[in-house]
Amino acid sequence: MKIAVKFEVIKGRIQLFDGDGNKLHGKGTRWEGDFYCYNNQLTSLEGAPEHVGGGFSCSGNQITSLEGAPESVGGSFSCSGNQITSLEGAPESVGGSFYCYNNQITSLEGAPESVGGNFSCYNNQITSLEGAPESVGGSFYCENNQITSLEGAPSEHKPMFSVFLSAGYVFADNILTRKKSQRKISAKITLYKTERLGFKKNAPVVYVATDGKKFAHGDTAKIALEELAFKTGRRDLTKYKNMPLDTKKTPEEWARVYRMITGACQYGTREFMARKTLKKKYTLAEIIKETNGAFGHSKFLEVVG
Repeated sequence: MKIAVKFEVIKGRIQLFDGDGNKLHGKGTRWEGDFYCYNNQLTSLEGAPEHVGGGFSCSGNQITSLEGAPESVGGSFSCSGNQITSLEGAPESVGGSFYCYNNQITSLEGAPESVGGNFSCYNNQITSLEGAPESVGGSFYCENNQITSLEGAPSEHKPMFSVFLSAGYVFADNILTRKKSQRKISAKITLYKTERLGFKKNAPVVYVATDGKKFAHGDTAKIALEELAFKTGRRDLTKYKNMPLDTKKTPEEWARVYRMITGACQYGTREFMARKTLKKKYTLAEIIKETNGAFGHSKFLEVVG
């Protein structure tokens, strides 16, 4: 199946098209990056891609059911602000956060088993936490419902890496990829060969190296192992302490500073920058705002603040 390259909203439904303008059915198609169809007049998710490599948002529509939603989403999934009554049909795996607040949901049955980021289901009509994800990497928000017991709430102690690995994925430093193989490099270091989500054929390979505590990504095994060594090594951060907020640098210069302070790997930094429209220069104050929520942000603030 060719990768869908564009879509339109036709009569309340999603219609995908390939590069030649031919119509595609949603089932079997994969969308490489973010798929945003929010604030339209959608009444159904029928026709949506089956797999989305980035984030997916259908918020602010008139959707009553998640049937037709992607099966897997590499980034965050948002269906907030609709008229949804059930989570049946929701993605099986979500690498980022899951937002279903401001709907008419009465049960969490059908929710993803594991969510890498936050899970937000507040402002609904939920009476029980039965069916909630088994593991949530971030915070769990369920305010303004009719819940009388915390039975069924996610375990806060189950390691997210292990949860996703058991399902065939590698979730490291907020990056979700599909596992292909793994091998021991030494007694402490394991190398995973993975592939990016959102591709049916010829998915880009991503290597993930870990010592059990830290992770590093790379386009090759060699780079991933070198990046892990960089992360676990000692770095002199003296010259970055107490930087003035009006300090200006290019995006590439800030990337080097951020990596040096936080230990963020080259792959993750590159992917983060690729999702943004970059200016020629940024102040430190702007960089702090732009990287809020990114890997190592608290460490970055601790050093430059």
